[in-house]
Amino acid sequence: MSTLHLKNASIDCTIDLLRGARMMQLREGSREVIVPFTGSVLEAWAPDAGVGLMAMIPCVHHTHSSELQWTGTGHPHMSASSTETVFDWGVGWQSEWEMLEQTEDFVLLSLEHRAQKNWPWSFDASQTLHLKGAELSMSLSMTNQSSVSSPGGLGWAFSLPVDEDERWVIKGQQLQWGGQGAAPISMSEGVRERPFTMHELEGGMAWGQWDGIMRLEGASSGAALMLNSNFKTIQVKWRQEAKCLDVKVLDLGMDVLQHTSAPPMLAPGESISVQMSLMLNQVMNNRA
Repeated sequence: MSTLHLKNASIDCTIDLLRGARMMQLREGSREVIVPFTGSVLEAWAPDAGVGLMAMIPCVHHTHSSELQWTGTGHPHMSASSTETVFDWGVGWQSEWEMLEQTEDFVLLSLEHRAQKNWPWSFDASQTLHLKGAELSMSLSMTNQSSVSSPGGLGWAFSLPVDEDERWVIKGQQLQWGGQGAAPISMSEGVRERPFTMHELEGGMAWGQWDGIMRLEGASSGAALMLNSNFKTIQVKWRQEAKCLDVKVLDLGMDVLQHTSAPPMLAPGESISVQMSLMLNQVMNNRA
């Protein structure tokens, strides 16, 4: 089986196991919730279909160079050039995943990676997807199977169709950094929300010390897509020409993204895991 489908009364999705367990389609009725990524690496790798949502595993975001320098040795990055948008996405998106368990609205996937040139450490990974009403609930786990410590990080990347009159709202207590050209914003006086127009996100922004909640709000309908997760950092960028918002959620700290610190290390046998839920038919209770 190379492609699998999940569905319930509200939503359905299609997943390509052969190429990174990428989610090719996610729909709520006739509404498309995700849209394909673009970029030369992805187009060459999957020219027949777009990639709407995929796991970044191991996600390290460690260097601007074309090699990952570790313990005095250079290892080529997972894609041909570090200038590509996917150079820090790991090897999971290029690998074939195995389906271990499936029902109509749930699937458990696994991946075994043994040390290779493009990632010289062994690890096991698992991923679950569960449709619950109008909610997509996901988990991602990784265990270091090497005899030495290895760098490790997890994340998901996805792209959402948006119009320019929609707005993006982030929630947090201490948002650490506002991205390129933006002043840092302190939210230490209790939990607050910060709204952004799409045009404010054209240059791309990243936020650390995030509490894992974001919303995409429709301008006239009052409906909102909400994300709830246990990630530390979120990156967003609006692409006006494609009318979509690219989102990456990562369990790496902002210091790793700013290249002032190395990614976290996993001891032999150590595991990490993350969770994320996309609630697709939310009604806004308040506006920030």
